[in-house]
Amino acid sequence: MVAKAGDKAQRLLTGHPAQAASPVSVQPDAEPFWQFSLALYPALQHTLLQLQDDYQANINLLLWLAFQAQQPGPAVGALQQALAPTHQQFTAPLRQLRRQAAQQGLLSLKQTLLAAELQAERQEQQALLACYQTWLATGAPDPTVDMGREASSTVRSEPGTDWQDMRQYLTELQVPATLQQSLLFDLDQVLSQLSAASR
Repeated sequence: MVAKAGDKAQRLLTGHPAQAASPVSVQPDAEPFWQFSLALYPALQHTLLQLQDDYQANINLLLWLAFQAQQPGPAVGALQQALAPTHQQFTAPLRQLRRQAAQQGLLSLKQTLLAAELQAERQEQQALLACYQTWLATGAPDPTVDMGREASSTVRSEPGTDWQDMRQYLTELQVPATLQQSLLFDLDQVLSQLSAASR
């Protein structure tokens, strides 16, 4: 039986299986999330960049949804709101400038902009972590309780149920089902390989 993605990520990061999901779970630390991202990104780079360029997907949000697949957490909409200021003010403009510098052959400037873009990416990850910590601090509402329409914007589904949060986000971006399936298959494969390598 294939272990679920969050359990794989947990084993990759700590060498131990993930604990049962609960609002009092150990909070993810920013550095393990960054290291998880660095381990996962190279294997999925082509697909992630395609999703970013063709569908305006936020790669950090995709990585977060993979990292936290087995834990309850804030809804995708709340995560998107947490990312928006840094992404709109810094990450996206820096990416655009870096690409322009590359097109014009300004390699030194491109490298400087790339370093700044990576720092903005880390700030986005800090925003995701802060959103999660706020969600925990506010009592981490039980996602199984029907709290009406407003609750759906702040509480996400049960963790790790067939990549439900990832599918929801990709569907909102109008990513074709075939590309979604390809990403999720590749994600499962990479997480399995990383988990096996960490044993």
